[in-house]
Amino acid sequence: MSTPETTGYAQIVERPSVLTTPMSELTMLADLRMMPFRERIRKASQEQFDSHPDLFVPPKIYIASKADHRPRWRELKENRGFNIISRWIYTDDRFSVDPTDLDYTKLWKECIEDVQACDTLVLYVEPGERLKGALVELGAALGSNKEVIVTGDVGDNGTWWHNKKIQVSDKNVEQVLTYLYGQES
Repeated sequence: MSTPETTGYAQIVERPSVLTTPMSELTMLADLRMMPFRERIRKASQEQFDSHPDLFVPPKIYIASKADHRPRWRELKENRGFNIISRWIYTDDRFSVDPTDLDYTKLWKECIEDVQACDTLVLYVEPGERLKGALVELGAALGSNKEVIVTGDVGDNGTWWHNKKIQVSDKNVEQVLTYLYGQES
């Protein structure tokens, strides 16, 4: 008897869950996987929640903003339970005071990794703020085909927000996060 190694053919791996699942359910699961989290929550049945819990893990959110807003993002993550994966929000206060003390190479590596791992980037800007690093993170998200939602006042931060992939919201950050989690805001 020949083996995959001697014949040059790929070995067939049985996947009973897929092989025994009716085609209509496979199509429905594929459709659910393509939907944003908020739509999955609205359209799924209890049976789908029970049998495919991996489809209903809350979205990973990357927050891009000025560093001064770090305490607000930590509060939303720690006390409100939003799945904010931005590691930069835990950098200490030296970030704003003495940036030479930080290892910016490591910080930027982590920021780009986090953007690539997220489902949605939420960019927040207050009136009068000039964005710098948040625009790099925004570009990384667009280049990775991530969902991008901008909230706040883009003001005089350029014309980038006219990009068709960017959703500009008139809601506050908490309302945007609630929306992403499939709840009404």
